[in-house]
Amino acid sequence: MAGIATIHARVATMLPVFDAISPESVGAIHRRSEDLRRSDMTKLASALARKTPLCKGMTRRRAADLIFVLTGPRSYQSFVLLAGWPPRDWVRWVTATLRHDLFGD
Repeated sequence: MAGIATIHARVATMLPVFDAISPESVGAIHRRSEDLRRSDMTKLASALARKTPLCKGMTRRRAADLIFVLTGPRSYQSFVLLAGWPPRDWVRWVTATLRHDLFGD
């Protein structure tokens, strides 16, 4: 997660720019990047589920959704840039939340 936080420290500050250009053809680059990230999180959820059973009621699709949203740049932006959390606190929270929600206690 620390590596993701390092990337988001640069990307999250650019989200307003990406939102502004979204309708433009240049915005397609950002949309494609998010599509690829979604695909990678789906693969990650499947790989995790093969190694450790997901908690009761947790599907691979739901796990992929949680990973995609919680580890995304908008989550980082909301907590670190807007709410003022230190990046290390965001990393701890995302890690603990995913561990609990995906695998239980």
